[in-house]
Amino acid sequence: STASQSSLFDHLINIWEFNPGPVPGSCSLYFLVDFKFQSPLYRQVASMFFKEVVSRMISSFSERCRLIYGPGVPVLENSYGERT
Repeated sequence: STASQSSLFDHLINIWEFNPGPVPGSCSLYFLVDFKFQSPLYRQVASMFFKEVVSRMISSFSERCRLIYGPGVPVLENSYGERT
């Protein structure tokens, strides 16, 4: 998803890419969030909380998958552009 005509963001890109995983019935997930607030003040505040917000998004997603599909398999988690 993207936000291209926003008074809040200069840009906002959110990508969730699912591919077949190494174990049958599993998947690999590539998750990317890239954004820039138009306001310098918002940019400064966001930089202080960004890691926590992303961590909560991933935790919520993982918990929802566990509730729907059952226990998962061990995963490799990379961050900040380290694509496997």
